[in-house]
Amino acid sequence: MRISCLALPLAALSLALISSTAHAAPSSTKEGASPSSSSPSSASDRSAALRLLEQGEALLNDESTLADGIAKMLEAYVILEQTDGAEARGVKELRSWLVKALDTLGMSEEAAELRSRGPYVDHPLSVMPSTWFPSTPAASAGGSGSAAAGGGGPGGAAMTYDEAAAAFEQGLTALKAGNIEGLGQVIDAYEAVEILNGAESDDAIVVRSFLVAFLEAGGFNEEAAVFRSRGSVEEASSDDTLLYQSIWLDILEQQQSTPLGSKSLKGDINSSSPSPSPQPTPSPQPEVEPEPVDPDRPNRPGVEAGSATPAALIDLGLGSFQPDLGRKGYMWNLGFEVEWTLFRVGLFGMQLGGGGRFGRNRDKRWETDAYAALGLDFDLRKVFITPEFGGGYDGIAGGDTPLTEAMRVGHAPYYHFGGTLGFRLGDQLALYGRAVRLNRDLPEIRNELRIRGGIQWWFEDEGAVDFAFVFTGYEGPDEGPSAQLYTGNIGFRF
Repeated sequence: MRISCLALPLAALSLALISSTAHAAPSSTKEGASPSSSSPSSASDRSAALRLLEQGEALLNDESTLADGIAKMLEAYVILEQTDGAEARGVKELRSWLVKALDTLGMSEEAAELRSRGPYVDHPLSVMPSTWFPSTPAASAGGSGSAAAGGGGPGGAAMTYDEAAAAFEQGLTALKAGNIEGLGQVIDAYEAVEILNGAESDDAIVVRSFLVAFLEAGGFNEEAAVFRSRGSVEEASSDDTLLYQSIWLDILEQQQSTPLGSKSLKGDINSSSPSPSPQPTPSPQPEVEPEPVDPDRPNRPGVEAGSATPAALIDLGLGSFQPDLGRKGYMWNLGFEVEWTLFRVGLFGMQLGGGGRFGRNRDKRWETDAYAALGLDFDLRKVFITPEFGGGYDGIAGGDTPLTEAMRVGHAPYYHFGGTLGFRLGDQLALYGRAVRLNRDLPEIRNELRIRGGIQWWFEDEGAVDFAFVFTGYEGPDEGPSAQLYTGNIGFRF
């Protein structure tokens, strides 16, 4: 059955229900005053309305029963507006949901009439309004009772501590699986913990902090503010916020299977008309979703402290040493490097690193090197650039072969400058190149050029294998001896 066929009867029903409440209790719907004497106000009426609301929500999953579901939700709204008030918690979310649903179905006049009855909050259609209803009218009015700002379920007041802990774990598991019902379980767990241990207990602060961060990540700022007002809150880290945003995206993606959330249904609404000739229809309002994180332009607010645990590289090189003096031949070396991220602000960070290397050539000369450097890291995700400046102490010396027969670079201090340019080809593969120039106060070999280019293959967060080619050019004075070193290196980054 196409939804356009149900638009007219649903519109008539919604107008009738809305009009009935407008005549019954105009002051309560407009001003939030107490309901009139002719309005249902008993707890049984309210409980029946909540059950009717849940029944209506259950009918939304089938296109053939969609109109019946919205009709039940409208009927529930009529009762709840009179028992709780137009601006009460839950009633406001239900009214906003119905406004958005009617507008999405092309019934803009009915949506406008309903919207005029109180405040409007723009939430996704995939989050059912029953999630925000407390279990008692007093709590919906902003009280501090156990059901204030709570969700469905048995309620936190009836739980023991063990049951609350189990409900919290089950709620987290459900949310990670993309099930919005888990939010109600977490809210019930919080209510129970607050009653049992107090609002400032460690457990209450942990659960309340999670709820505030999770709701704010999904754009539910008003609901988050209610929990924030009930006690201390530990602010979430940027990594936690990104995780919560991804959970909301999973929830919204799974909810797309419902008729009101499916793109195909919206297409049917826009392309169908009850009259033979095409008539313009209002465009549906887009659902408000948490802003997705663009992996190419990460948004990292504020200053992030670095980690005390460094990144490290161990590699082994084998190649050929080609001096102008002495014998040419193979040379091996072993290196170790460490690197700390000091801090990060957005796309920019600062790094401190150091390391050393030693090796042996055919002339029995020992290659030694120790250095430290400060780098500026510009991480654009797909591209990373790290200019660096530092210094060290190195040389190629030792052995009994005289200088006229074997190349020697006497040990001397140096300073260097250069940088690294890299490209990420996916989650596991990266290409990079590093070039630095060394200057030392040594007449024989005053300058040196080091170039390293390679490919990194990452294994999740465990580390990477680094395959690289390294060229080192020892530049002597004019018409003086020089040397080149070519090595192939395999390293392990962790």
